This record gives sequence, C-alpha cells and structure tokens, in this order.
Amino acid sequence: MLIFQRLAILLIAFVAIGAAVPMKVIPIGDGTEAFLVPANSPLRFRSYNKEELVYYFSGHFTISGTYHYGWEADEENPGPWLYIEPDTETIARLPSLKRSPSPSVIYLRNIPAFTKTVLPLDVRKAIAAKKLMSVQGHIVITAENYAIQKICGGEVYSADFVSVSGPATRVAAAKLSESSC
Repeated sequence: MLIFQRLAILLIAFVAIGAAVPMKVIPIGDGTEAFLVPANSPLRFRSYNKEELVYYFSGHFTISGTYHYGWEADEENPGPWLYIEPDTETIARLPSLKRSPSPSVIYLRNIPAFTKTVLPLDVRKAIAAKKLMSVQGHIVITAENYAIQKICGGEVYSADFVSVSGPATRVAAAKLSESSC
C-alpha cells in the first residue's frame, strides 16, 4: 500500500512539473538581469527607457484581482491612488524580472478612466471630499501598456486601464478617522 501512495505522489509531482508554463528569458543590458515572460503571456517586450529605468511591454491583457482606490492623505503629495492586487492566474501570465518576485500590486495610471467606469458618482465624490478614505472590491479588467520600473532597489508594476471585462464588486469602504498618523 505504501508503494502505491509513493507512486501516486511521484505521478502528481511529474504532472505538476510538466504542467508548468515555459518561460522565455529576455536578457537585459549586460546579461546580469533578465525578464521572465511566460509563453502564454499576451505581452511582448517593446522598449526600455534608460533614464527612468522603465521597461515597457505592448499588448492587451486581463487583470483579475482586488482593486484599492483612495485619497493620499500625505500633505506633501496629496492625490488619488489606485492599484490592483492581482490573483495568481493573472500573475502567472505577466512578465517579471528574474531576480525579483512577481508583482504583488499593479498600479493603474489612468485613474479617472477607471473610477468613472467602476465607481458610482456618490463614492467618487465622498473620496474627493475626504469623507471616505478608500474603497476596494474585486474586478476583472482589460489593461495595456504594462511597465516595470526599477525604483530604490525594487520594482513598480503599472498599466493603463482599458475596460471592465467582468463584474465589479465593491467589498469595503474605509471612512476617515478623526485621528491620523
């Protein structure tokens, strides 16, 4: 009986390894760094901006995950912020740097296009008036112009919102507290 269990475990491991998506390795610069681009990725490397250390990719792609939208309370840099925590299926299709982890968040650069499409007017007004600090929910969107920027020893992943591809669900809204840090 123990032999059959071990064989079953080996078979499952073999299938799992065989099912892994092959990666295309794109060397960067002197070859000490590289991109990993999954074979099933709809994105293709387009260009590199040396001054800003940004790698650009072309193609439309789907992001499924939890969006977070709110207002930055920092007095030096006030303004809205928007990002999505992608699910594992989304991450599996996105390029990343070989020496870095996959993106845990993807910032959306064209915030007004997203908020006008996804959020009701009363929620947008409440956040602009600072009556609400933030909202979050699950969403499936189409995005383009994926970029990876190297900043302070890390990476910032970003893209442009194109359209909603599935239902958006608002999960939570955080009110501003009277006391803040």
